[in-house]
Amino acid sequence: FSRAAPHFAGMIGANPRLLEHLPGESDEFTRRDYKADFAAALEKQTDFAGSLSALRKIWSRSILEIAAFDAFGRIDWRDAKKRQTRLAEASIESALEIARRELERK
Repeated sequence: FSRAAPHFAGMIGANPRLLEHLPGESDEFTRRDYKADFAAALEKQTDFAGSLSALRKIWSRSILEIAAFDAFGRIDWRDAKKRQTRLAEASIESALEIARRELERK
């Protein structure tokens, strides 16, 4: 985590509101359905820019959550990598859906 810390510090520095969503050391890490998280956020969006913004917000919150629980030792590195992979897959699917919707609008 220490090698990644500057990256995550930069993310938080660029968007301090992410701190509101950062879990505490004693919080429970539950299995997340990233696809459902993205779908719920995108469902509320009506335009391309809003959809991209929602995608970035969910991704940022989720990756920081994984990193925090990894740093706290609440999940091991294998579990962290699996969660990152699921998050990446859900992100890509959501990005493709955003692109599809935008192409249909045009």
